[in-house]
Amino acid sequence: MNIYRNILSRIKGNQVYLFISSILLTIIIVSCKKDDSPIIPEEPVSTWSVQTSNVTNNLKSVYFIDGLTGFAAGNSFPNDTNKLLKTTDGGLNWLRKQSVDSVSFNCIYFLDASTGYAAGSKGKI
Repeated sequence: MNIYRNILSRIKGNQVYLFISSILLTIIIVSCKKDDSPIIPEEPVSTWSVQTSNVTNNLKSVYFIDGLTGFAAGNSFPNDTNKLLKTTDGGLNWLRKQSVDSVSFNCIYFLDASTGYAAGSKGKI
């Protein structure tokens, strides 16, 4: 304790607060760090890649029920006809599915591979 008193007696005024704050900040940083993790986190690796749907229409919503099976929906302009696509290989290939209505799809949600909901133009769900 005598060492700290000697150091603090040589430091005056606001410098005491700065010195104590620096020590506390250092203790907090060192105590929060895990031994095997870096202080500055590493950049995450991106696994995104461009996929081709073979549709030139506006796709407005995409929903995947697992890593491979997904759906995409949208419309064609200006005639507002809907488009519903399905993939079973993670987006490498997309197949057009028939839908029950001709309104534009704005949002889709699926419970499983055969049960889904779509919200569209003109108040249709």
